[in-house]
Amino acid sequence: MINIKIQKMLKKCYSIEDGFPKLNSNLSSDLFKKNIDDGVFYPAYTSSHSALVSALKTTYASVKKRRVTNAFIYSISHRALYLRSILFSYGISRVFPVHKFEANKTKKNECRICGEPHNIINFDINLLSYERYNYGGINFINTLYVWFDLREFCFIKENFNITTEDILLFKNIILSIEKLKAPIKFNDIVRNISKLFECSRMECQRLISNLAMIGILNDNTGVNFFYDYESRGELKSKQYLKPSYENFRSKTMASDYVERTYEVNYEALKYYFGSYTEFKDIF
Repeated sequence: MINIKIQKMLKKCYSIEDGFPKLNSNLSSDLFKKNIDDGVFYPAYTSSHSALVSALKTTYASVKKRRVTNAFIYSISHRALYLRSILFSYGISRVFPVHKFEANKTKKNECRICGEPHNIINFDINLLSYERYNYGGINFINTLYVWFDLREFCFIKENFNITTEDILLFKNIILSIEKLKAPIKFNDIVRNISKLFECSRMECQRLISNLAMIGILNDNTGVNFFYDYESRGELKSKQYLKPSYENFRSKTMASDYVERTYEVNYEALKYYFGSYTEFKDIF
């Protein structure tokens, strides 16, 4: 299902430096252009703020929730990282408000609601593709990434033929969190679920943090994208939002989340997974 050629070329052309994905400086511009001409890479992306907001909501409306949850479950049992972030992108898009650009008081060219600039000029969206294929995304709150992830998901034609065993794997992840004694700590969750499926510690940490972000897990920050969209100002006031990519590295993420406590939010869990027979006994 995954396009191996794209993944290999992205690894060749990009790398992580100081927590940021960057185009390799020794890369031939002719090779990069050839990849664009061959349809492997995308040309530079330019958009207004309003066009991006409209594109995100339009793309979200074309995506079916069941297909999203199937893909997410598939991503865990098959370790398909390029599908891992679609549940979070879908969840954030669900509450994302249609809005006009409102300047941030401190950063005039940044929207105080979604964080995007008034105009996006010649952005290399292949960076987002690199993040998606190799890490399952890096910055899930980034509006441009959310739109890009939804759009790429719409291009996938294959069905996600998940089995009962695939569904039960994710269910067991939730049950393993349920069994922990309150207050449920981040590291305890990581320790439990890392025993259930093949994953790196970083994958495990990011899975937990993003289940919390869209409300399947409640954490004690008060940030929850299940009930409403959190503007950049609100996130900063709750000391939730770090600079872009700061949480990418495992050690940084662990230190940022280790003090939080968690609990399963059954309302959100039922919204996303209540239609699966295997989950009926949870609710």
